[in-house]
Amino acid sequence: MIRILLSLAALLALAAPASASWSFTFTAADQGAVTELAVLTRFQTTLRNTGTTADTYTVTMVKDMPAAWACSFCEGQVCYPPWLTQLTINLQPGQETYIDVDLTPLADQGTGIAHVTVASQGSPALSVARAFRVVSTGVQVLLVDGDGGQQLEDYYTPALATGDVTWARWPRDEAGALSSPELDAFAAVIWYAEGMAPGLDDVDRTALAYYVQHGGMLLLAGQDLAWQAGDPASPWYTPQSAAWLQVVLGASHAGAATGAIGVAALPGAPFGTSFTGTLNGAGGAGNSTSPDALQAVGSGVAAHTYLGGPSAAVASTWGAGRSLFCGYALESLAAGERALLLDAFLDWALGRPSAVPDGRLPLAWAVRAAPNPFNPSTTLRFEVASPGPVRVEICDLRGRVVRALADRVMAAGPAQLPWDGRDDRGATLPSGIYLARLTAGDATGATKLVLAK
Repeated sequence: MIRILLSLAALLALAAPASASWSFTFTAADQGAVTELAVLTRFQTTLRNTGTTADTYTVTMVKDMPAAWACSFCEGQVCYPPWLTQLTINLQPGQETYIDVDLTPLADQGTGIAHVTVASQGSPALSVARAFRVVSTGVQVLLVDGDGGQQLEDYYTPALATGDVTWARWPRDEAGALSSPELDAFAAVIWYAEGMAPGLDDVDRTALAYYVQHGGMLLLAGQDLAWQAGDPASPWYTPQSAAWLQVVLGASHAGAATGAIGVAALPGAPFGTSFTGTLNGAGGAGNSTSPDALQAVGSGVAAHTYLGGPSAAVASTWGAGRSLFCGYALESLAAGERALLLDAFLDWALGRPSAVPDGRLPLAWAVRAAPNPFNPSTTLRFEVASPGPVRVEICDLRGRVVRALADRVMAAGPAQLPWDGRDDRGATLPSGIYLARLTAGDATGATKLVLAK
């Protein structure tokens, strides 16, 4: 019987989770800051042994920052020189220690990140990594990444990485909320929210209100943002969030725009008044699933419309600043269209000289259809900017291609293609709104067609 009991005890000990013996937490109150040059930011962290066994921890720092910047560790009352990037810390069960990460921007403006990893030596598979970020003032544009870790920033950074603008990225879920003074340090802010629920909270809205009111230039984009703030059926709705939407952005929620396949600028757009964009277009993120229909209110003016549908974006002035609020996933636009829109925003926000005197987007296509409305046929006329492969498609309002009119190499210059109102099988299509979409490399264009019988 004694042997049986001992065997059972041994089995139970083997079956016990490793965390009973080896476990720890590595926490931080804040992981991001915007500061002036030569101002030290101290990120305070707590390392605690939550296991039942004494353990030794390896704390490693990897620096990603300009060479002139200073970054170092402090543990308790002891601060280490910048070249010491690894610590070894012993803790008894229940014991904790405080590790500070000191980061100071010096000489060069930009972004500095200290990647800190804590690993258990008792159970090497246990590790926690955190990134501590400082953005210096003097940077022109802040890209606020609200995608919850999806890496959608890759659809925005090419427009910023052209060399003629200084910019920094702020991952909202990792670096934390931005205060009003921090946000106010930037001439322009591009903020997109896809994947975090809610996309904006009260702290974000307060900071954005201050930013726009005090002269900031804001491009805010994201499907469901208007629904979250402005629809009483949303779990995140409050009267205050709806008022913020109306007062600061000049918009209200007007329902869902499910199935929208494209957007086009209206005369009220502050820039890019000849812009046409394809949702879920080539080279985009393909994530347009629940765009918001918007209604301009107060100081707001409808700037973009869903093709054949309600408003897709609202431009507004509040206080000394201006904003463009897009109710759709901007990263879902075709690559060339998205780049043109972002470039035009930067021209407008930073006062850069535009490629076109009136600030409109220099589209590669000038697409027209005549007659339009039509029955039973129409002719598409367009300009090919340079010789190469060209694809011309007719899509329905769900984004499905119903007819491929052309997919071939075309010479530069004017071109035209007839469409008889039929699909690829030769069947006559019903009355309704269709989209003619043209693609040549990264250049795209589109126009709305009305088949009226």
